[in-house]
Amino acid sequence: MVNLHINDGEQVRLEVLAAGPQKPINELRRFSILLLGSLAMICASFGYAFNLISDSMQKRYSFNQREMTTITTCGHVFGFFLLPYGFLFDYAGPIPISVLAIVTVAVGTVCFALCFQGTIEGSIIKLAIFNAILNIGVSLFDLVACMTVISYFPTNRGAVIALLKVFAGLGAAIVGSLKSGFFTTHVDWYYYFLLGFSTFMGVLLIAFMRLPAYHLTGYELSHLSIAEQDERMATKTQYLRQKPPTRRFAYAFVVLVLLIIYLPTESAVVSYAHLSHKYELAFACVTIVLTVALVGMVAPFDVLNHSSLPLSSIVGKKSTTDGKGDAAHISAGAAEPASSTSEALEESSLLLEPVEPDNSAGTASKPAGVMGEPDVALPVTSTPSHSPHHHADKSTHSVETEVDYIAPQYQGTFLKNLLSLNLWALWWSIFCVIGAEFVIIYNARNILGALQGKDPSDSLNTLLTVLNGVGSAVGRLLMSCFEVWSQKRKAEDRIPITISLFFPTGSIIISLILFLVLPAAALPLPYVVAALGNGFLAATIVLVSRTIFAKDPAKHYNFCFTATMMGSIVHNRFVFGEWYAVLAEKQNHANHLCYGKHCVLGSMLVMLALACTGFLTAAFLHLRYSMFCRRVLAERAAMRAQAAGSRVVLEDLEQDAFEQSQLPIEPHG
Repeated sequence: MVNLHINDGEQVRLEVLAAGPQKPINELRRFSILLLGSLAMICASFGYAFNLISDSMQKRYSFNQREMTTITTCGHVFGFFLLPYGFLFDYAGPIPISVLAIVTVAVGTVCFALCFQGTIEGSIIKLAIFNAILNIGVSLFDLVACMTVISYFPTNRGAVIALLKVFAGLGAAIVGSLKSGFFTTHVDWYYYFLLGFSTFMGVLLIAFMRLPAYHLTGYELSHLSIAEQDERMATKTQYLRQKPPTRRFAYAFVVLVLLIIYLPTESAVVSYAHLSHKYELAFACVTIVLTVALVGMVAPFDVLNHSSLPLSSIVGKKSTTDGKGDAAHISAGAAEPASSTSEALEESSLLLEPVEPDNSAGTASKPAGVMGEPDVALPVTSTPSHSPHHHADKSTHSVETEVDYIAPQYQGTFLKNLLSLNLWALWWSIFCVIGAEFVIIYNARNILGALQGKDPSDSLNTLLTVLNGVGSAVGRLLMSCFEVWSQKRKAEDRIPITISLFFPTGSIIISLILFLVLPAAALPLPYVVAALGNGFLAATIVLVSRTIFAKDPAKHYNFCFTATMMGSIVHNRFVFGEWYAVLAEKQNHANHLCYGKHCVLGSMLVMLALACTGFLTAAFLHLRYSMFCRRVLAERAAMRAQAAGSRVVLEDLEQDAFEQSQLPIEPHG
């Protein structure tokens, strides 16, 4: 491990990976954690499912739009203010957060159910409190799933976040389909279903969701000895080197794509064709089957334990002959004994290839993940030898560091980073983008009515809902695909993850401009652009915060959500809500809508100006982080050069000693 304080005060930390044999990771257990997290993210979408009962609530209590906005905004504010729970997660881990998630979701769902049963008389204050409690709970499910699961896949963050965040987006559509099929006339039963499912998932989280050994909580850091901490931290090496089987990821993504295609199509067909309830019931059953099909990701079949895909078998054979096939996943520094062992394991369909580092780094061992045999470790790849050729061969190897596998990270704590411009630049970019996106997504009917000069049709509202779901899911996938593509490149060729901030900031600027210049018939287009940016940003928040900050991951992640909270208050409640409400009251229509471009012009111009400043802060953060990455890579190069020079001196000394030992001993006397 090397620490260097550079000119601007940032600490460069290069961690040399542990040598020697390591216990392989049980991939079945690792993917079980991913499955559990993906299903838990359905619970994280219950806050969005509020839209499914908002119409029933508005009619039951005769609320106007301002009162409904107050209830939803209150839920968003408390649901996104998760920083205190971030401190708790970093100190105690996922178990207490899971307990809180069960309790708060249970209280929120039961209170809403009792309101619709007539047991509790609803009011704006009561319903706002109930919605706030429910949103806190569903956000805690997000916190447990994202922060825990991603630690098990440090080199596959993009694929993992794609699954987790897309399921969070699709969760509302999943429970919406179930509501249409089973709880059409009983809103209280619908909330009791949410209660049962969230409690079941919460119990599973408490029972099985644990952080990997190398991810130390604050409690563990204060109670474990230095030797114990070092021993557990050393296990991170295997998580970096051992590549998860691609086929299990591929299966999960096939199920995900089927859901992305099926759920919007089903929603559009039901809305436009006005099908009877028996069709809605059939669609709900298909939704259950597709969702449960995700469990196949952890099927104990050897065919899933490989990284090669059947569709690429022809390419794989050609690549193998060129030396670039699956065998390329074994580091070039591995010696012959390890290669033989790996080949034997591969023939028995048990090999999970380690991730190929960006260099031909030699390591003392090249462990392979063995399904069902977590205690098996490969032998040390280099055998002792007194021959100088042994050391000459090792001189071709480079020092293997953490940066070979993951991007450089700022080493400051959360409290220290609160005093840095980097964290606040990220916060401001999120604030400017997410606030405008909330306005567009949650006020689509009001915006389109103002720009069209008439109330939008129900079919158009349904179309926008479908486009929002699909666009958000595609945006999350795009961001995750970018991270996967960049992560697999050499350290010197990786694109800094902060460049991803330009997509959501740029998309919201384009969307606002298109809303102001396009004719009424083309207005769904800017809505789609905003939905893509919203999905992209949802994945960007967790990937950027987890990638560039090494310590206190939950605190950094949930601090970003304070920007979401403030964006909802400032943009939705004041910049748009008050401006629109005042002009709507002047027109005094019975439906409380405002017609004409002037109803939204002022608020959109303000949001456009804020979005431009968000683009500038994104550029500032990207330039700062890019320079930091170059400094880390330069320090790595210097360390490797120093290590290479030391090896040359050592080899010369050993060569001299070896030659001296071969000289004949002259007799005395």
